[in-house]
Amino acid sequence: MKKIKVVVVGYGYWGPNLVRNILLNNDYELMYVVDSDENRAKLASEKHGVLTKSSVHEIPELQSIDLAVIATRPSSHLELVSLFADFNVDCLVAKPSGKSKQDAISIKDISKSKNIKVYCDFTYHFSAYINFLLEDVKAQTIISNMREYVSYRTSLGIIQADVDVVADLAVHDIYILKLLKGKMPSRVSALSLGTGPGEQVESAFINLVWADGFRAALHVSWKSPRKSRLISIISDNAGITLEELNQQAPIQIVEITPGFQSSTNLGPELVKTRNESYSIGSIEQPTIPPGESLAIEFEALVDALRHNGQFPSISDAVDVWSVVESIRKSIENDGETVDI
Repeated sequence: MKKIKVVVVGYGYWGPNLVRNILLNNDYELMYVVDSDENRAKLASEKHGVLTKSSVHEIPELQSIDLAVIATRPSSHLELVSLFADFNVDCLVAKPSGKSKQDAISIKDISKSKNIKVYCDFTYHFSAYINFLLEDVKAQTIISNMREYVSYRTSLGIIQADVDVVADLAVHDIYILKLLKGKMPSRVSALSLGTGPGEQVESAFINLVWADGFRAALHVSWKSPRKSRLISIISDNAGITLEELNQQAPIQIVEITPGFQSSTNLGPELVKTRNESYSIGSIEQPTIPPGESLAIEFEALVDALRHNGQFPSISDAVDVWSVVESIRKSIENDGETVDI
């Protein structure tokens, strides 16, 4: 079968990972890597032996390209999708897909009017860890009854110029929760840390609330001295921890046992005054099949391009942006609850 001809635009932080996985997949033919930075373009050429260009406009016969993988600054996404759409080129756009909800909506409108496919690079959709949570019977029992979801996504990261830490990091958990809950939250509240009004948000505490009353708490930060990628999920009698940086046991399923008898037969005063304790029972550490999320993503993209298989779309990005902008509004109003 004819290979999918690809152009990768942007060889910065995420671009090298994209290029490597494209080259490892025999269904693709990487035609060019585009980067306006001469040093990055040179690095791509030396490391991968690929042809490079400093601008998309330098690519000959753009109409022969099947897929543009866009990993540039979010503020450039809309313009680039519009350019490729004029040549009937499908696009994979790095999250968060534009610099605003309006950008994402405009990209969606372009995809419809030009009849091209625009996908969003929500890599956690293809994470072996997240898919284990979605498929394992015991994990699903906990998730279907979960009472809380807490996430820590922090590090001394790159301070981006045109999006804040909410659009950079919180989007991961917003999308993961969409998969786990099957729907988006109905309202949010959030506070920024260490920044004043009008300044770029670099650290934030976020509270997401669903129509059924379920709550999730997120801490995202570019300025933490400790890198953390930890999710904790709790139901009445069990819990799940997902710690990506723990290579020995990234997922643990924990039994939670109350250290007291049922309070049914206790009077109201005893219920109010007694101390309650819980203990950890059995701990399972399931074996997760190896596999890089990006490699799985590009396999799925082949099916999406050739057979209209399922893949995160620009519509998903619009949904995520709705939550992000509500979070921003709450931060601007000092933690006020904002309906989505």
